[in-house]
Amino acid sequence: MAKRLIEDIRVGESAGGIACGPVGGSIVVEMMIRNTEDNSVSYHQIVETEGMPTLLEAEESLFDILIEEDFEDKQAWAKVEEAQIGGYCGYSEFYDDVKNQEAFDEEDAPLWKLLVFFTRASWEAIEKMKPQFIGKALEDIDVPVCDVEQEYLDDQEE
Repeated sequence: MAKRLIEDIRVGESAGGIACGPVGGSIVVEMMIRNTEDNSVSYHQIVETEGMPTLLEAEESLFDILIEEDFEDKQAWAKVEEAQIGGYCGYSEFYDDVKNQEAFDEEDAPLWKLLVFFTRASWEAIEKMKPQFIGKALEDIDVPVCDVEQEYLDDQEE
């Protein structure tokens, strides 16, 4: 049976800048996944800007493009636009999709939840947790609950 191995996890923050005022940087998390059946590699990214996550999936790393935010590089940003598979105004929408299997199926939910976990973790926790996941199969991982997932779960109980 094919497994999806986590080969690498990269986390960073873009510099931000000025839009209609000062804008903080985006948190970027990228996970490199290898399919053991055909040895193919895919890259999955989440970009959180001002609490709004955007999901991306590509056959090549987009991490440097997303971190550098060189919007003048039209060719690079075309790759980013092509890779986008979903965007949310907040995490409650994301977890609604996970729960209802709207944007992705049950098999892919752990991948996206793990990306959110790393997006929301402190830098110290990220460095501590990355080695616990790299080299492991997604199918064998229990994804920790992060702050926004716990808030979502708490709201569902009310």
